[in-house]
Amino acid sequence: MVEGLQQINQNGTFASTGVLATIKHFIGDGATESGVDQGNVVVTDEDRFTNVNAKGYEGGIDANAGSLMVSYSSVNSTPMSIEDNLKSQLLDGTLTGKPFKGFVVSDYGAIANIADRTFPMTLPYEQALALAINNGIDMIMITSSASDYTSLDDFLTIFEKAVTDGLISEKRIDEAVNNILAVKYAMGLISLDNKNQWHHSFKTLSQEQYPQKEKINLAVKAAEKSLVLLKNDNDVLPVKPNNIQYVVFVGDVTINEYTDAGSYQKSVYQNYNNIGAQAGGWTMSWQGAQGNTWWEDKEYRTRSGAMSVLDAAKNAFPDATLLYPDYGNNINTTTENITSAENGFLTKLADYASDMTASNTLIIGVLAEYPYSEFMGDVSNPYCAAGLDSTEGCLFSLNLNAYLMGDQPTTLAMDYDNNVGFNDDFAYQIINQVQGYDTNIPLISILLSGRTRIIDGDDSQALSNSDAFIAAWLPGPAAGTALTNAITGQYLFCDGQSTDKIHCNANSANTLSVDWISNDESLQDYPIYSQGKGRVKFDQPLFEVGYGLATFSH
Repeated sequence: MVEGLQQINQNGTFASTGVLATIKHFIGDGATESGVDQGNVVVTDEDRFTNVNAKGYEGGIDANAGSLMVSYSSVNSTPMSIEDNLKSQLLDGTLTGKPFKGFVVSDYGAIANIADRTFPMTLPYEQALALAINNGIDMIMITSSASDYTSLDDFLTIFEKAVTDGLISEKRIDEAVNNILAVKYAMGLISLDNKNQWHHSFKTLSQEQYPQKEKINLAVKAAEKSLVLLKNDNDVLPVKPNNIQYVVFVGDVTINEYTDAGSYQKSVYQNYNNIGAQAGGWTMSWQGAQGNTWWEDKEYRTRSGAMSVLDAAKNAFPDATLLYPDYGNNINTTTENITSAENGFLTKLADYASDMTASNTLIIGVLAEYPYSEFMGDVSNPYCAAGLDSTEGCLFSLNLNAYLMGDQPTTLAMDYDNNVGFNDDFAYQIINQVQGYDTNIPLISILLSGRTRIIDGDDSQALSNSDAFIAAWLPGPAAGTALTNAITGQYLFCDGQSTDKIHCNANSANTLSVDWISNDESLQDYPIYSQGKGRVKFDQPLFEVGYGLATFSH
């Protein structure tokens, strides 16, 4: 990953296409007590702790990562931002076998956290800042919010006073600045001319270097290779697009969204026309965004190659009638408007009843997680329902799902727990009505999610109700094209390579890289890591690592 990002030349400089990599979060972020986010790691055996937790950093540093971020979490009740021993071992090479030569950066507002929190300790901001810098942090990431020490002006005032008072030496500042400038020099952002003058430049990629069409093609190809086909009864896929006269879409999600004004508004999102759900969190904004807000500009949308499943279906099935509800202004709408649109759509479907058959009609259902990142996406595992639980491996939930999502979605979607499924309202009505015209009309389901979810069992029938089921993960803005390519056979799962003519060959693309969860019980005490035991496994997974079905040309 580091090598792919930085594109380092043989002389140690970054290629024109390279961008800085940051390895994080140093160290023990995944080993906190009870999985508490930003929590504490109790270390009784330092050698074992570093042998387990430093492995990823060994590879990143060996690949010459230019920067490293320090964790919010603590080790033996000392926040890593101000910890000295482990950072010293990192810098001198004792920890990983090779000294780290890049620059060290704090996490977002991490120094302010030490001043604001009572766990595991609280220090005055100026004292925490001095300790952080003196103990190896070269770059401080402050927040965008304004407080006594997070606005830029206040930060600089406190910082300068700490230097004047002798809490931070100018020698240490020079060292930190030198570390940062050395990386910028290697990246080609600063350079020295033949007159010994320094220049600052910006790296840009021209269309000649990296044409937009090539970027879009790469995004589509990456999305295609990430898809995993979990079910394909009677070789429903690939579909012959010329045979299809009707494509019916399901995946309309009604959400009471929390607004910046502190109130709730009712919104409808159609997951088959939801580029934000395809992209997930950490894209465009921290938590991502539902719908197509970021892609409303048609010129930008075309130029970027962003395609929802609906957009791409218009290209993949040019002669078909695409059927889906029209909610008008779907943001800040009313229950009455939604009900009217739903009833109108069911009536419209009835107009095509005599024409729809299994050979000319397709139902595409898209299920999607609400975009999230980090703890915002925690699911409510019953074994961790009490919050800070003694159960080993439970994630600490900050109960922010309700804040972000309002009421539970009411149609084809995932609930706050782990289950994914068709319920008994609108989506179910559409599927039943269409399959009532011909019981063999196939349902192809697509799941957009950042993790495996419960898709079959007592509380979920998404898998069993589908003729084909694609785990699409978070395939990105261009994913609509990739998904319709896979449905129509323009792209064959695993390139059609299969020894048994059913499953993908081992280690090929389009296979699971993790076990697929089967039920809540398999999450009890998960994950428990044992050094030297290899990959962590779920108990009785629905599908094991390496599973994936291949498709073949008709």
